[in-house]
Amino acid sequence: MSSKIFQYAGTLVFLISILFVVGLFTQTNPDHPSLNETSAEPDLYLSNVRHYAKEQLAERSLYHLDKAIESIKKIETDIDINSKQKVDEAIVHLEMIYEEIARDSLVSEDLNKAFEFALNALTLAELRISERYAESNNPVQAMVALKYAQMHLKSASQYSDLPNMNLERHIYYEIDSLILSEAMAPVLIAEKIDYFISEMDTLVND
Repeated sequence: MSSKIFQYAGTLVFLISILFVVGLFTQTNPDHPSLNETSAEPDLYLSNVRHYAKEQLAERSLYHLDKAIESIKKIETDIDINSKQKVDEAIVHLEMIYEEIARDSLVSEDLNKAFEFALNALTLAELRISERYAESNNPVQAMVALKYAQMHLKSASQYSDLPNMNLERHIYYEIDSLILSEAMAPVLIAEKIDYFISEMDTLVND
C-alpha cells in the first residue's frame, strides 16, 4: 500500500511540473498547438492511461488514450513533413495499444515502448520547430518550442529502459543547459539544436 502511495505522489509531482511549464507558455502562441498548452496534453493523457491500466480500469484507459491520440493529431497540424512521418508512426503504435487494452490483452512492455516512441517523436518535432525559429532570428519562440521538447523528453524517460534512458537524460540536461544559458545568438542556438536533433534521430530511428 505504501509503495502505491509513493508511486502516486511521484506521478503527481511529475504532472505538476508539466502544468508549471504550461503555465509559463500558455499565453505565448494560442494559434500554434506545438507552442501552447496543447503540446502538454499527450504527456498528461498518456500518464493517465498507464495509471488506469495498472488499476485495470479499461474504459478510463481507452478514454485517455483516445484523447492522447486526438491531441497528437492537433500538434501534427503544426509540424514539418519529416516529423509528421514519425508522429504518424507513433499514432499507429498507440492505436495498437488501444486494441490491446480493448481486448484485455495489454502487454506492459508494449505500452512503455509505444509511449516512449510517441513522446520521443514529439520531442524531435518540437526540436525541429525550435531550430526553424532560431534560424529565422526568433529566439523567444525557439526557446518555447525547446522547453516543450524538454518536457516531452522528460515524459518519455518515464517509460524507457537502459540504454535509451541514459541518452534521453543526457539530451534532457543538454537542452536544460541551453535554456538556462545567457542570451545567445540565434545562429548558435540553431547549431546546438541541430546537434540535439541528430541525437534524437538515433533514438527515434533505432
